[in-house]
Amino acid sequence: MSLFTGATFDIALHDTYVVIPNWHIFIVLSFLFGLYFIVAYLLYKNSRAMRKVLGLIHWSITVLGLITSALLVKNIINETPRRYYDYSVYDPENTYSNSTDLNYVLGIVLIITLIAQLLFVLNLVLALTKKE
Repeated sequence: MSLFTGATFDIALHDTYVVIPNWHIFIVLSFLFGLYFIVAYLLYKNSRAMRKVLGLIHWSITVLGLITSALLVKNIINETPRRYYDYSVYDPENTYSNSTDLNYVLGIVLIITLIAQLLFVLNLVLALTKKE
């Protein structure tokens, strides 16, 4: 039996949404870049350095993807009203026509950025299995 199956819990969270502030995303990304640095540094200290080309490709795609996604999110946020709870008063044909295109582009950029993280895992496996 699940903890969250009660009807009172369902009523309390019905039709709600979570807004994540930008600085939470910045903290998580800073933690991940720190984690990448620590892993690369520890491998280097143990004479199992990662491949530079894979590391550069991973870093470039990650940074460019995050900068692009941040700019797209800023552009999407600028098109939506900030202080209104109900968006149904707006004409979706005229108001959000550009936002849906930006959402598709944002999704593609984030998928490419997430796939680029596999380069880090590949680089890590290659560094750990490298013969001395």
